[in-house]
Amino acid sequence: MRLGIVPFMNLKPLIGRYERMANPPVELVSRPPSQLYPLLERGEVDASFVASVDYLRHGDRVHLVDRFGVAARGSVASVLLLCRKPLEDVREILVDARSSTSVAMLRVLLHHKFRLPIPLVRGDVTGSPEAEALLVIGDRALQGYSGYERIYDIGAEWTEWTGLPFIFGVWITRKSEDVPLLARLLEEGWQWTQDHWDALIDAEAERTGLSRPLVKVYLQENIQYQLTPREFEGLNHFGRLLEALAPASRALPSESE
Repeated sequence: MRLGIVPFMNLKPLIGRYERMANPPVELVSRPPSQLYPLLERGEVDASFVASVDYLRHGDRVHLVDRFGVAARGSVASVLLLCRKPLEDVREILVDARSSTSVAMLRVLLHHKFRLPIPLVRGDVTGSPEAEALLVIGDRALQGYSGYERIYDIGAEWTEWTGLPFIFGVWITRKSEDVPLLARLLEEGWQWTQDHWDALIDAEAERTGLSRPLVKVYLQENIQYQLTPREFEGLNHFGRLLEALAPASRALPSESE
């Protein structure tokens, strides 16, 4: 099986086992989150982790493994809106071009929670230190930032507002017959991690340069890997809010170019 993954720390508890095997039963294909669904659609992978917004848009064409994903029940720590001034004074927000769900979630929060029509601009968030507001995701967001007056954790903002958890990504297959295999691979990967947490945390701290305590909290507390009906309640609510936006507002930056 060819399996699409993201190059971020948050998937390691599910796929770390296979990265360490000499002859893994799965071929891992790493891409940014916004590129994974197109990869699956073209048949370049058999199954994939995908952004939840892509699942909401294309769920009728794919098959879901509903037990595992990447979710948060509050602070996520790896999806941050950084502002050099009060949010109501921000004229535009530069967003990470690799993301799709985080950008859509920010649109929903800006429209429904903050009531602010701030334009989002796709770009390189690492090469624009002068930007007045940035949306950063993944390991990059965990590095820490100075010089910003306001830092909004998008997961915390969502849960504080709705009382619901949020699913950032799910696992899907192209063919229904591949669902049991993917479910078994994820289950075995997760069970392996239960016996190897210390080694996995040490490796990620070394790889990213982050402190071991930060990595431990992020992987074991911020991110939730086993999904429940409550997580899907949050996902469905997000889908309804996203659908309620005007078509131009629903479009992601990558879709408007």
